[in-house]
Amino acid sequence: MLGCAYMCTSFVYKGNDVIVGFNFDSDPKTEIKVKTNDQVVYGVFNFHGRYTAPFGVNKDGGFACELMCPPSSKGEALSSLNTQRIDLLNEDYLYSKVSFEQVQQILAARPLVNAPNISLHAMLVNRFGQALILEPGRGSKVREERYTILSNFSFFEPMATKDAPYSGYNRYLTASSLLQQAGDNFNAQDGLAVLKQCLNSDFPTRVSMVYSAHENKVYWALEGNFDKIYTYQF
Repeated sequence: MLGCAYMCTSFVYKGNDVIVGFNFDSDPKTEIKVKTNDQVVYGVFNFHGRYTAPFGVNKDGGFACELMCPPSSKGEALSSLNTQRIDLLNEDYLYSKVSFEQVQQILAARPLVNAPNISLHAMLVNRFGQALILEPGRGSKVREERYTILSNFSFFEPMATKDAPYSGYNRYLTASSLLQQAGDNFNAQDGLAVLKQCLNSDFPTRVSMVYSAHENKVYWALEGNFDKIYTYQF
């Protein structure tokens, strides 16, 4: 599983603007591209023969990202045919096939399961800064707090998983310390600065992406190079 690992860090911060940030950390051999069009800006790579989009943002301000997470035994035991794969739901939200509210309806109707050969959790954010955390076998929760952070330990079982290999607990603490000090004027450049402080020491950070809801604009850096920032304006 670790050969295709994505050990990442995600956050949303609500001040005068809604700022969402995501570091995609992965094996350097993984070929990852950022693609843009007038509907969506997203990262894409080949995972076990299928091109997948684990993160990105659409023109309506829907930000989706998935991160690796220690599996839940309850989630791994689900075998019903009427289940919902987390990676496919993440993509459906990213591509505006389902709304924030419809995702919650799906989660209420069907158990959430992992994609084959990998254990994930996800954070979906809308333009208002509401954050929906999803974890197969553990549940889901909408957060309205000023900020929310997700790395590679379980949101629902933090004490049981924060010491797992590559859990990203130190990255979580770094982001938390920075966001606790942030004020109402926190902006996209501040978001990029947080991501720069959360670069991964285990797997290289391949893409760092920030979205400003007020600007409806996406910013990103490649391979940890924050001296060159790419942008896309919806």
